[in-house]
Amino acid sequence: MLTQRKIDIILHIANHPDWVTSDYLSNVLGFSKKTIQQDIKEILSEYGSFFSLEINKQKGYKISFLSNTMIEKIIEELNRIEGFFSLASRQSSIILFLIFSKDYLSMQDIADTFYLSKTQVSNEMKVILRWLNRYPGLSLEINKNFGVMIFGSEQRKRIYFSKHGTILAIENIPFDLGVKDPYLLLYPQMLEIIETECIKKNCLLVSYDIQKIARYLTISIIRSSQGFLESETLNYKKDLFIENIKKTFFINLNMN
Repeated sequence: MLTQRKIDIILHIANHPDWVTSDYLSNVLGFSKKTIQQDIKEILSEYGSFFSLEINKQKGYKISFLSNTMIEKIIEELNRIEGFFSLASRQSSIILFLIFSKDYLSMQDIADTFYLSKTQVSNEMKVILRWLNRYPGLSLEINKNFGVMIFGSEQRKRIYFSKHGTILAIENIPFDLGVKDPYLLLYPQMLEIIETECIKKNCLLVSYDIQKIARYLTISIIRSSQGFLESETLNYKKDLFIENIKKTFFINLNMN
């Protein structure tokens, strides 16, 4: 079976312009060389007929051919993994909504926003609390006096949003127009640009990864424009990363 780790190994080798060593894969993926080498043996044993992997004792590994069948298998397995570890739609929507909140929200506020009872909100918070424990750098605070708020670095919040901020989620979460409209405008453009660049540079990325990158860039532009900064010492207009993206993609937003 294709595990997430095995998929990561395949994509790292396929996307690298040159040979890739076991040491490199071990450092990037955070597993031992022995584990990486064993995974590659299992990949070849089970899927070797669907792609061509060159092996050189000195240079490492290089994928010279990846069939459409193999790509489809990778996509199918990624969808299975994502579905298995996914959060219920309503709980995910509440998290995304809280990420954009600059202040505490009361249980009643959340209940009114999502048309739930306070008891239902309380139960959802228990699930969300356990879920966020899987995301280092993000935490949910439930305060009897102030309400509910998600804490964490801006980068962690953007990464979380990139994984779960689908178009469907954005359309169904009661964001204000300052979030929803720019997102629905920019995301399709960003997606098209990244897909085009991948084709030009012969870079193998499954659609799920392309979507995550597009979401991250889109939400970074919007959050920077609203004052959610990567660093509290920087004004968003001095955020060179975001400014360069805007210039490169000819994106015009009223951010004043």
